Amino acid sequence: MTDMEMIKSGDIEILYSHPEAMFTPVLSRILHSKVFQQKVCCIAVDEVHIIEEWGEDFRPKFKQIGELTALFSNAAHLAVTATATPSCIQSLSKILQYINPTIIKVNPDRPNLFIEIKTRLSNFRKFSKYDDIVVPLAQELKTKRVKFPLTIVYVESLEALGCFYQFINYELKEEQYIGEAIPENRIFGQFHKDYTSQMKQHIMFELRKEEPELMLVLATVALRMGLDAPAITRIIHCRPPTTFETYFEEVGRAGRKGQ
Repeated sequence: MTDMEMIKSGDIEILYSHPEAMFTPVLSRILHSKVFQQKVCCIAVDEVHIIEEWGEDFRPKFKQIGELTALFSNAAHLAVTATATPSCIQSLSKILQYINPTIIKVNPDRPNLFIEIKTRLSNFRKFSKYDDIVVPLAQELKTKRVKFPLTIVYVESLEALGCFYQFINYELKEEQYIGEAIPENRIFGQFHKDYTSQMKQHIMFELRKEEPELMLVLATVALRMGLDAPAITRIIHCRPPTTFETYFEEVGRAGRKGQ
């Protein structure tokens, strides 16, 4: 039996989907079928805050998730996020068509995390404002190598990320590799939407290790959700994200082991 045949028959326990697939004509017909109406017991939406963030222009199908509430009115409905503000909770309740939902809140404070604010240099040249970030990072990485605290640096643009990457590459030279001089053996890497799928998968695999050999990742907002990397110790923002939710989500990558 194929996966689609199993879905049609309802012979599955959990169905994972994204909105663009959920609201295609084929899957939409299946969702309206008698089998699904009888068997679906819970609709769970993870990282629910991105409905408000992405649903207007970037991925409008996210705004249709509320249709599932009406379609499966007898099922339980659960929406989960770690970064919703009070105004976001109100907005999401309307979008998801939740009437008087039970809201469970947990204190987001993580006592093991320390937030430090530093003044950035003036922008004498295009990227000179980043010199006081990238220069000491490159020197520390070159000295400590695998003893460097696993760090993610969030950079505001691909152009700035490229500048960072080339500087660190120049500073470390052959010392950037552990073993053979191939991209997978670098102790630093980059992560953004245009990077190859193979290298993005490699970076995610390394970050999830208890003792990774990849010690520094230069990233855009592409590296946000779906990452549980217990060894990450430090997050550096070259400039604040545009929303509080994004900032909280990104700093929350650090200290998962309590370090």
